[in-house]
Amino acid sequence: MNVLFLPKYSADGASSRYRTYQYLPFFSKSEYTVSPFFSEGYIRCLGNRRKRKIYFVKSLMHRIYVILFCLCKYDLIVVEKELVPYFPPILEYLMLKIRKQYVLDFDDAIYCNYQNHQSNIVRSFLGNKIDKITMWAAGIVTGSPELTTYFQKLNRNVIEIPTSIDLSRYELPTINNDSKEFVIGWIGSRSTSQHLDSIADVLIDFILTHSNAKLHLIGYYGKAFENFKNISIIQWDAMTELADILEFTIGIMPLIDRPFEHGKCGFKLIQYMACEKPTISTPFIANLKIDNGNGNLFASTDKEWNECLEWGYNNRASLEEVGKKNRKTVVEKYSIQNNHSKYIDFYNSIVK
Repeated sequence: MNVLFLPKYSADGASSRYRTYQYLPFFSKSEYTVSPFFSEGYIRCLGNRRKRKIYFVKSLMHRIYVILFCLCKYDLIVVEKELVPYFPPILEYLMLKIRKQYVLDFDDAIYCNYQNHQSNIVRSFLGNKIDKITMWAAGIVTGSPELTTYFQKLNRNVIEIPTSIDLSRYELPTINNDSKEFVIGWIGSRSTSQHLDSIADVLIDFILTHSNAKLHLIGYYGKAFENFKNISIIQWDAMTELADILEFTIGIMPLIDRPFEHGKCGFKLIQYMACEKPTISTPFIANLKIDNGNGNLFASTDKEWNECLEWGYNNRASLEEVGKKNRKTVVEKYSIQNNHSKYIDFYNSIVK
């Protein structure tokens, strides 16, 4: 089997890194080629509109070239989400017409971006784009129950494989956890910082009224938490990510209640749980499934968030037990060591 992987980003992009690149070692090097849409460096220029436009044009030209001239030697094409964002499904239609089988891999409800876009033009021309390319695909891989439910209405060959972690990168050191500090932790990015901002008042009030409480924010882009004592904004770094999460007492994942967010895969929770941390999150279906009955906490309103934080603050021993269960769940269900075979078997079933 010779596979062409077409992720959205280089390994710099978190979604591509976790949905594509970390699985490549399970394939023989002669079995695959990788060609991202956005090349290395794009993530670093997200704040520069002019550079983003230049990257997009170059990326579009390269992907058109790949689709027109490089597909013949591959048995299967694996596409992360779509071939070109905010572009008509011309290239996907071309693959359909030349009978080149492709699989789509979704870890976000990107159909919402088109269906609910503020522009009438985008809604008119691209509103049903994701539905079309899904119906043309030989198979669909999803990362959450919400996505599975949506895509099963459009394609009969759908498999759910959660976004997973590499256990070799999450080997836990033996630590003496006698600290009296209560560290609330969050990890995210520029695009997900808005969700943390939605409960900023609750978190700040909690930190100010509990002398040994701290807030550690990894990869946060925003201003709501600036200039507060006991609140640390930490730059994300692949080399220090594990050590930074291990500082947490509890990991949080608030989400704004919108259709796009309901499709999220809960990967933050999986990262926390891999580090033996209990969690508090918004009770969307993916988060409830990941909990696995372990006793993690859920909150929707400011009042519920405060109650969960207070309970955790006063029940540290119970939190530690939840954390141990969480680690076991991740090892059994959310690791690439256990899930890589699901991808390979699915691809083989299509090629055969």
